[in-house]
Amino acid sequence: MRKKHYTDKKLALALASLFANRTVVGLGDGRGTYRNLVLRTGKVRTYDAYDGAPYIHAITRGQVIILRLLSGSQFN
Repeated sequence: MRKKHYTDKKLALALASLFANRTVVGLGDGRGTYRNLVLRTGKVRTYDAYDGAPYIHAITRGQVIILRLLSGSQFN
């Protein structure tokens, strides 16, 4: 059975406060849900989101950039 992803909106607001007036880089950001929530607060300068999932750039309409941090045959 597929589990639903849980987004902690209070955590996103706390992160926005923690990173206020800063540039944020998110690794493993999936579909960019936290990126969007943090950016909506207007507290951070920028938030660049990255994930290694194939086609994530297309799936998120450019909001999340593909970045493969691991390489090697053990992950293929």
